[in-house]
Amino acid sequence: MSSTLEERLQKVRDSNNRWKQNNKDKIKEYNRKYKLENREYIKLSNNEYRWDNEGNARFSYRKSNVKSGWKNKGMVLNEGETWDEIFEIYETTTECMGCSRPFKKGEKRCLDHNHEFGHIRGVICYSCNKLDILCYV
Repeated sequence: MSSTLEERLQKVRDSNNRWKQNNKDKIKEYNRKYKLENREYIKLSNNEYRWDNEGNARFSYRKSNVKSGWKNKGMVLNEGETWDEIFEIYETTTECMGCSRPFKKGEKRCLDHNHEFGHIRGVICYSCNKLDILCYV
C-alpha cells in the first residue's frame, strides 16, 4: 500500500491540526510563558521593525498602518484607484483642499470621505475636517 507524498503530508497536517484542537490550553499557556520570558526581546524586535535610528516611523510600517486605518474607517476607493495611489496623493499634497492653506511640516492631515458611502473626497487640514467642509463643495 503506497501513498503519495501529498497524501502523507496531508496526514501529518491533519494530525497537527487535531493536536492543536485538543491542546488549545497548552498552546495558550506556552505562548503566555514565552511572552513573559522574552518581553524585552519582543519589544526590541518590534521597535526595530517600526522605527529607524532617528526615532521616525519607517515608511513601509507607516504606510501600511495608515492604509489599514483608512480601510477600518470604511473608506472606499473610487473606480480605477488603488490604495497606493491614494497614499501617494495624501503624502504629496502640500495644501488643504478645503481652505487652500499650506500644510506645515508635521501638521495633521485628514483624508476626507463621504460618511454615507465611504468614497474619498480629498486631503484636508484638521480644522476643515472638523467642519466637514468638503461635503458642501
